[in-house]
Amino acid sequence: MVRATFKSIVNDEWKYIFRFKEDTGTIFKRQLFNLHLDPGEQNNVYDKNKKIASRLVSKYLRFEKNCKRYNSKKKKAKLDKEKIDELKSLGYVK
Repeated sequence: MVRATFKSIVNDEWKYIFRFKEDTGTIFKRQLFNLHLDPGEQNNVYDKNKKIASRLVSKYLRFEKNCKRYNSKKKKAKLDKEKIDELKSLGYVK
């Protein structure tokens, strides 16, 4: 089973939603909405505005590439007994 993720980017006028295959990096479902003309997002205008969608997805991918959340190395947190007990009391740790 191929894992896929929905991603989106919104600016003042447009909302672009795309489904992204994680194994190949390809986009296979696209939706573009003009939020000024279609605030209820009923009309997918991707086919008529592919250049706008392309600019938006490029902007999103640049953001993701530069975002620490997506590119940071995971580090193990060092917690003392007091912090562990606090996390347990809050239900975060068993």
